[in-house]
Amino acid sequence: MWLVTPQEFEALEKKLSVLLSRQQRRSSDMRDALSQSSETWHDNAPRDVLLDAAKVDTTLLRELTRNRASAILQEAETDQDKIGLMTRFGLENMDTEEIAYYQMTWVGNYLELSNGISHESPLGMLIFGKNFFDVITFNKQEMMIVPPEWK
Repeated sequence: MWLVTPQEFEALEKKLSVLLSRQQRRSSDMRDALSQSSETWHDNAPRDVLLDAAKVDTTLLRELTRNRASAILQEAETDQDKIGLMTRFGLENMDTEEIAYYQMTWVGNYLELSNGISHESPLGMLIFGKNFFDVITFNKQEMMIVPPEWK
């Protein structure tokens, strides 16, 4: 089960479309690479590059298709005090008072957030559903969940 917002689901669909198009284009390139004579097939670098890229894309396509099949649409959290999908928040280290800012997302977020925390990660499961200013302990560090505009 994957909790996703409608925006994330749309981004997932676009990513799948791009991968499928790339695979279709690659199939004609592969035909060209494989049509070499038997004397040169063992030194066929273009074929090797295409095969490596196809393996990566096939693995990603399989993962994305599985995610889409198990996706459950959920609107972003509307309760402004709770941490839910797409909520922006900070974690303030109680010892150092340093704050790092994040956004709660699902495990396969294809909006490609550099600061995303999956709701299924150990930290995400600890924070998901909590309120701002709750204090949590993670990796033996006490942290307070703060709003994005805090301090």
